[in-house]
Amino acid sequence: MDIFTLRTWLIFYLISFATLLWAIFLTSTGVMLGISLLLVSMVVGANFTVVFMDIRRHYRRIDIMRRLHRDPVEQVPLGAGK
Repeated sequence: MDIFTLRTWLIFYLISFATLLWAIFLTSTGVMLGISLLLVSMVVGANFTVVFMDIRRHYRRIDIMRRLHRDPVEQVPLGAGK
């Protein structure tokens, strides 16, 4: 994992954490229960989507690397080796 990807994940999860804290504050005061539930569902949905897409991208990279590094089958002519 390179440093750019790590920074992106860190910023993403910090924003998610701040959103969840804001939703908890709204829920504890009892003012905007609907808005806080909407915020929580958006954060959970966004986290699920991002992690799912990252897992898919990782498996695609593995598949591409396997296809690129696969040794071609040697074709030996029929009369060779006698």
